Amino acid sequence: MAKKMANKGMAYYTLDNATTLDAARQDPVGFVRGMNRAIIDEIQRTPELLLAPSRKAWIPTSAQGVSS
Repeated sequence: MAKKMANKGMAYYTLDNATTLDAARQDPVGFVRGMNRAIIDEIQRTPELLLAPSRKAWIPTSAQGVSS
């Protein structure tokens, strides 16, 4: 069912895929960075992703005048 929704113009990621799961676990904020709308199937495998969007909002960027 989730994959059918993705066919309507939304990105689809499944955490059943070992590479995708590892990327989500290693850097949850980086994993969701740049996503506008997406379906993440099996998200219960990486609950940290549920907090990542709120953390993403607080990351300063050079466009905001903060250099790294």
